[in-house]
Amino acid sequence: MAYTSSRKSSVKKWTFVMLMVFGLVSVIGGTYSRYVTTGSGNGTVSVAKWNVAIKNGARPISEAQDVAFVLNENSNVAAGKIAPASSASATISVDMTGTEVAALLNATVDSSSLATVFGDAASRVELTMTVDGTTYTSGSNAEIALANVSGVHNVVLTLTWTEDNTNAVNTADTTVGVAGSTITLPVTITATQKV
Repeated sequence: MAYTSSRKSSVKKWTFVMLMVFGLVSVIGGTYSRYVTTGSGNGTVSVAKWNVAIKNGARPISEAQDVAFVLNENSNVAAGKIAPASSASATISVDMTGTEVAALLNATVDSSSLATVFGDAASRVELTMTVDGTTYTSGSNAEIALANVSGVHNVVLTLTWTEDNTNAVNTADTTVGVAGSTITLPVTITATQKV
């Protein structure tokens, strides 16, 4: 029995010693240093310049009245007047000198505001945009690629009073003609960055 008691005591001592060693190693082990190098710096990038001016002649466009449409005369309509199936055009310049990103051009006419003139036939006016020889329908984008952004682009806006010859449309057009109305066209030209 003494042997067993002595063995138990010895096991307890060794267990205690081992626990002390493990505890000491875990405490001391954290104090050893490691080589660490950290570097930090500031990076810089230049922001591309956006410099687009939409002009009517030499003057920036600030409101719809600045867009001066010239009637495309035809022998069936009095000079200076628009009627069904005739058209008018305006030339707007988009100066992109110094711009450093590709751009999208878009021209629209707010046809909903024409309802007071045309009643339910407010879509009687159609707008197209011709940029660098290519024609786009109202609301579609003309892309000015990065290689072509610098310089002035002439944008020809063509407004057409359409005629599809239905009774509802004929009645609305005739009402406008009898009244000798003046039509105000809220035209918006937008240039946005091509992402």
